[in-house]
Amino acid sequence: MNRFYRKTMAADGLNYYRVVVKETDLYIASAVDKSKQAYEFIKKERAVLENYIKTNSDFLHALIPLPIDEKAPLIAKHMYKAANSANVGPMAAVAGAFCQRLCEEIYKNDNNVIIENGGDIYIKTDRERTVSIYAGKNTLSGKLKIKITPAMSPIAVCTSSAKFGHSLSLGKADAACILSHDAYLADAAATSVCNQVKKPEDIPNVLEYAKDIKDVIGAVIICGGKIGAWGEIEFV
Repeated sequence: MNRFYRKTMAADGLNYYRVVVKETDLYIASAVDKSKQAYEFIKKERAVLENYIKTNSDFLHALIPLPIDEKAPLIAKHMYKAANSANVGPMAAVAGAFCQRLCEEIYKNDNNVIIENGGDIYIKTDRERTVSIYAGKNTLSGKLKIKITPAMSPIAVCTSSAKFGHSLSLGKADAACILSHDAYLADAAATSVCNQVKKPEDIPNVLEYAKDIKDVIGAVIICGGKIGAWGEIEFV
C-alpha cells in the first residue's frame, strides 16, 4: 500500500523514521531516533503473537468476539478485551496493539512520540498537535483536522474505511475515526463503527452506537456528503 499520507506528517522538533517487520509498517516520530530498539521490540512482539496464533487459529480468523484466553500473552489478551468491547474479532485491534505496546515499552519515558501504523496513530505529547482525517476520494478527505491537546495524551486516533486500505470492512463509510486512550480499543471500535454504516443516513444512529462502547471518547464518521461527530472532538 502506498502510504502517501506520511509525506504530510511534520511535527516540529521530532525525528521521523520507518520501522518495518513483515506486515507491520510503522512510521515513528520521536525526539531521539530509537529505530533499532523499536525494530527489535516489534520483531519480538510479532513473534509472540504469531506463535500464539499458530495454536489458536480462531484468533486470526474470527469476525466476532471470542472468550478471553487468560493464558494468552499480554498483547493477545488486550486484543481479546478490546474486541469484546467493540463486538468484532480480536485481529481488528492488531494495528493499535503494536502502536501502544511499542510506546509503553520503548518510549515510556518520552514526552513526545507519534506512532502510526496503517493510518492508526498513538500519540504522547506535551504540546498541541493536529491529526487530519483521510477519507479516500470523499471531498472532505484531508480537510478535517482534529485538535489533540496535552490533556488528552496519551491518545489513540484510529480510522477504518470501507473505501480504501487492506483491512476488511462490512460497511460503506468513507471513514470512521475513533478517539480513545486505549489504542487496542480505538482500532477495534473504528472497525466496528465502520461496519455499522451502510448509508449516510445511518450516521446519527451509529454515533449513538459509538457512545455506548466503553472508553471511546470521540468519534467522527464520514459517508458520502455527510459527516457526524461526537465527544471530545474539536476541529481546527
